[in-house]
Amino acid sequence: MNSNDELGVRVRYSTIVNYIGQLYWLVMSILFTIIVTRKLSVEEYGLFTTIMAVFNIIVLMYNLWIFWVPRAYARGLYENVSSAFALSLLYTPIGVAIMIIIGLEYNALLGFGLSAFTLASLLIVSEALNRYLRGVALGSKPFINGKVLIVRGTMRVAMAYVFVVILLYKLVGAVAAIIIAGFIASASYYILLRYYGVHVPKPMVSRREFKRIFKNSYIPLLVVLSGLMGYLERPLLTVITVSTVAAAYLGVSYIPRNIVFKSAQALASGLSAKLLRKPNRVDIEDVLRITFILVFGMNIFLLTLSVPVLSLFREEYVNAQPLFVLFVVESIIVALANIMASIAMAVERKDVYFEGLALASTPLFRIPFIRLIRNTLSLVTAVIVMYLLIISGVKDVITITLPYPIAWLASSIPFLYYTYREARRKIEFSIPWRELFSTLIAGVVASLYLFMTGVTSFVIKSFWADSPLLIKDVLIGIAIYAVVLYLLSPWTRAFVKKSLKYYLQGRAST
Repeated sequence: MNSNDELGVRVRYSTIVNYIGQLYWLVMSILFTIIVTRKLSVEEYGLFTTIMAVFNIIVLMYNLWIFWVPRAYARGLYENVSSAFALSLLYTPIGVAIMIIIGLEYNALLGFGLSAFTLASLLIVSEALNRYLRGVALGSKPFINGKVLIVRGTMRVAMAYVFVVILLYKLVGAVAAIIIAGFIASASYYILLRYYGVHVPKPMVSRREFKRIFKNSYIPLLVVLSGLMGYLERPLLTVITVSTVAAAYLGVSYIPRNIVFKSAQALASGLSAKLLRKPNRVDIEDVLRITFILVFGMNIFLLTLSVPVLSLFREEYVNAQPLFVLFVVESIIVALANIMASIAMAVERKDVYFEGLALASTPLFRIPFIRLIRNTLSLVTAVIVMYLLIISGVKDVITITLPYPIAWLASSIPFLYYTYREARRKIEFSIPWRELFSTLIAGVVASLYLFMTGVTSFVIKSFWADSPLLIKDVLIGIAIYAVVLYLLSPWTRAFVKKSLKYYLQGRAST
C-alpha cells in the first residue's frame, strides 16, 4: 500500500472511529434520557432541558476563539492556539456568573430550579477544557474525539444511574452526572493526546495573537449567533407558555436532531483535518458515501421506529411523533449541508495569509452568515406562529410546538443548495449517487421487514420487560440493511476488503 492509499485509509479510519463514537453516544444518550425522563416529572425534565439550552448558549462564546484552533493547529500556528486557550480561561468565570444570574431569574419565574442552575455553572468550567482539547484533537488526531465520546457517554449513564436512580437526587443528580462526565472527558482528551504524541500548547497571553483573533472574530461571531438562534427555542418556549411541559416534548423530539448533527460533524472532522493540509476529491466522495450509508441509514431506522423510540423515554412522549418525524427529516438535509459547508471552509486557505475584513469574501464568512439568516428566520417565524396559536386559544402542546420543526425543515432545503454550490466552487467532486440509492433501497427493505413484524407500532411501557422484545427484530433489520447494501454497492464491498487488509497488515507488522 503506497503512502497516498495509507493516508486515504487513515482519513476513513478517523471518519469511522468518530462515527462509531457518535453511534455509541447515541445509545448512551438514549439510556441517559430514559433514566432521567422516567425518574423526573415532565416539569422537572422540561427545566432540565431548559438548563442545558441556557448552558449551550453561554458556552457558545468559546467559539469566538476556539473556532480557529483546529485550523491553526493543523497548520502549525501554535501561538494562536495557546492564545485561544488563554481567552477561554479568561471567559470562564464570566460564564459561571451569567449561569447563576439566569438561574435566579428562572427561579423567580417558576419557583424552583436555582440549585440546579448553580450546580450547572460548573459545566462552564469543564466545557472550557473540552472545547480546547477537542480543537487540538481535530487539528491533529481527529479519531481521538470518537474515543473520548465513548468514555464520556459511558460515564454520563453510570453517574446518572448512581445519582438519579440510586440516590434519588432527581434534577440535581442529572446535572451532577453531566458535570462529572465532562471533567472525565477533559482528562481523557489530555491523556489520549499525550499518548499519541500530540503536543498540547499551554495557555499564553499574546497581544499580537489576541489582536489577530479579535480582528477575525466577526466570522465565528456568526457561528455563535447562529447557535444562539437554535438554543433559544426551549428557553423561549418555557417563558412564553410559563410552563416546562412544551419544552419537555420539544427536548425529546430534539434527540435525533442533535445526534445526527453531531454524527455529521464527526464524519466531517477527519475529512476537514485532511483538507486543511491537502485537498483531495477522492476523500470528499468517500466521506459522502460513508455519510449516506451511516447517517442516512440511521435516520431511516429512526423514522421507521419513531413510536418505540419515543416510548423508551416515557409513554406519553409518543404524542410527540409529528415533532420527532419532522426533526429527523430536517436533520438529514442539514447534516449533508453541514458536510458541504465543512468542505468549502476547510479548502479555503486565505485565512493563512490575510485577516480581518479581507476574509469577508470567502466561505469562512459567507456560509456562517447564510446559516445565521436561516436560523434567525426559522426561529422568528416559529415564535410568531406559536404566539398566534396561543392567543387564539390553542391548548394542545404538540400543536403549539409544531411551528418549530416546520420552520426548520422549510429553511433546510435552500441552505443545502447554497452550501453545495459553495463547496463545488472550491473543489471539484461528484455526488456518489450509487451509494445514495443503495442506502435508500436497503433502508426501504429493512423498514418493510420491521413493518411486517409490527415493531413499528410497539409501545414500550416497561423498559426492562419490553425492550428485549424489540431488540431481536431491530438487529435483524440492521442485518438486512447491511446485506442489501453490501450487495448493491461495489464501493462498500471494496471498502470492507481494503479495511480488513489494512487492519490485518497492521496486526502482522506488530
